Amino acid sequence: MITFFRNLSIRFKLLGGSTLIFILATLLGEAVIYYTVRSTIEANIERELTNSTATILNMVQTAAGTSIKNYLRTIAEKNKDIIQHIYADFQNGLIGEKDAKANKINMILTDNNEKITLTIKDNGKGLNNNTQSMGMGIRIMKYRAARIGASFDILEDSEKGTLVVIELDKRL
Repeated sequence: MITFFRNLSIRFKLLGGSTLIFILATLLGEAVIYYTVRSTIEANIERELTNSTATILNMVQTAAGTSIKNYLRTIAEKNKDIIQHIYADFQNGLIGEKDAKANKINMILTDNNEKITLTIKDNGKGLNNNTQSMGMGIRIMKYRAARIGASFDILEDSEKGTLVVIELDKRL
């Protein structure tokens, strides 16, 4: 093979050498262009992913903040409805210290993750648990509690008096 190249004329040797240099220069140029384009594309993709991630995070934070505000607003409205119903009953004379012969009434409103509970306790004479003699006031309170999806229970207190418990499940 070496003798073959020695026997070639100078013109073919120059042509072969020029062709080989051209091919090597072209391959080297393509390699440089490939790596430059590849790194540019990777940088652009990385920048777009970072921007998209930041946009999505901002959207999720906004949606979560709005959702939490709406949830808390709904809870506050339910609490307000419960208090308004009880206050209306009190104003209408459906709940009164005079009727129960009580001189002390405790009202406790608790709110936890699962339910809202209103506990009303007095030290009056108590109620007869006979449902036949249930007055209109208790029926209206039960109706109003049912209307907002709450349970309504009247219990005899061990210290004399009456214990009313209204519970509203938040998961409804």
